[in-house]
Amino acid sequence: MTPPNPAASKRARLRSLARVAERVEHEFKDLDILDRALTHASAGNMGKANYERLEFLGDAFLGFAVADQLYRKEPEIAEGELTEARAALVSRQPLARIAKNLGLSTALETGRGMDIAALESPRIQADLVEAVLAAIYLDGGVRSARKFVRKFVMPALADYQDSRARRDSQSRL
Repeated sequence: MTPPNPAASKRARLRSLARVAERVEHEFKDLDILDRALTHASAGNMGKANYERLEFLGDAFLGFAVADQLYRKEPEIAEGELTEARAALVSRQPLARIAKNLGLSTALETGRGMDIAALESPRIQADLVEAVLAAIYLDGGVRSARKFVRKFVMPALADYQDSRARRDSQSRL
């Protein structure tokens, strides 16, 4: 059995991170922050920092950015509808779809014991979107993070509006 080559592993990791950076359309000044955003807590036994703190920050920024976009885009919508739309956009399923579309889990570093089913769970997929958003925010600032939200999160608004229109028309019947 050939011993692991740390230099080759590092190069492979950097290539993987560069592909993710390209897909999320952000040129990272510091790839280490993206590396952290794509490191699961199970990698802690390898001494690596994980995405949990970034996920916390990304969740907060995502809620704000989506609320701001909805407020500006839909000036006549009542507060309750804005709240419902925001909740629909930042919920687990739409975020998991974004993660899958961007292939975020292909670059996820994990420790031993993580199985494919767990990695593909909507919860982990949604966590990755929030962590990557926080990495973009910390690396590139508010404008870069807002750009990510506009490009990848806000398009789900049309799906939400379509499903709401179908529900409303069924209710009227």
